[in-house]
Amino acid sequence: MFFNVEIRNDGGIQPATLGSALDSFNQADTEILRVWCGYGSDFFNHYPDDLVIRFVKELKQEINRLIRRHGKKKTLESLL
Repeated sequence: MFFNVEIRNDGGIQPATLGSALDSFNQADTEILRVWCGYGSDFFNHYPDDLVIRFVKELKQEINRLIRRHGKKKTLESLL
């Protein structure tokens, strides 16, 4: 879900990059991160916070892994 939001880049003037995805991630509050990781709906709210925290951490690790591999300027759409 996070990457879908970033790829759409609603309101943005330039295509979303891995760097801008990392910036968005770092600026998001806990509730936004829950939604981006698929835990924002009432259906998923029964998951314990430690599990949600683990998935949020894994998402950030994945973004950083992609940046190391492709660079911050790589557009997300081009990775599809």
